[in-house]
Amino acid sequence: MNDDQLQARLRAADPASGMEPLPEMRRAALLERAALATAAPRRTRLPVVLGGLVAVATVAGAIVLLLPRPDGPTGPAVTLRAAGTDPTVSCAPLADFAVEGLRGSDLALRGRVESVSDGTAEIVPLEVYRGAAVSLVRLRTDAGGGPALDGPVLRDGEQVLIAATDGSVAACGLSGVRSTELQRYYDRAFG
Repeated sequence: MNDDQLQARLRAADPASGMEPLPEMRRAALLERAALATAAPRRTRLPVVLGGLVAVATVAGAIVLLLPRPDGPTGPAVTLRAAGTDPTVSCAPLADFAVEGLRGSDLALRGRVESVSDGTAEIVPLEVYRGAAVSLVRLRTDAGGGPALDGPVLRDGEQVLIAATDGSVAACGLSGVRSTELQRYYDRAFG
């Protein structure tokens, strides 16, 4: 079968072959209506806008979470006095009174010595166990010499455990350079 024969068969099978052709205006109107009816539906931008808002919120949340935070609590700076070493004062063994002695303090914290000069140690709190949050502890000695807590002179970078009442640091081993034993007493008192 060639093209002419195929064309003749299609015309014979066409149910509208006996009808008059449509006028040009009517045909144009029908074509326009058909084109509009099959056009893709108009898309809204709402999903794109919502997706953008979610992305911005996610990035903002990540930035907030990744921003550097202070190492310790925030709050005012506080100045404490270290108890002077008095040879007439006698202390009971630490195990006998440590937990109750620590619980009676107004302020108890673990901190890191940032600097030591002119009889004052500046300590940045890493964890406050009791009392209001503070941003800095200035520890002064009553007598001359370097700041000390029951013995050794404090050095930059050391971690210390401090308990204080009425602005005076607790003596008899309740405050000092952080050790396993002293940390255990703080954990029992405030944990």
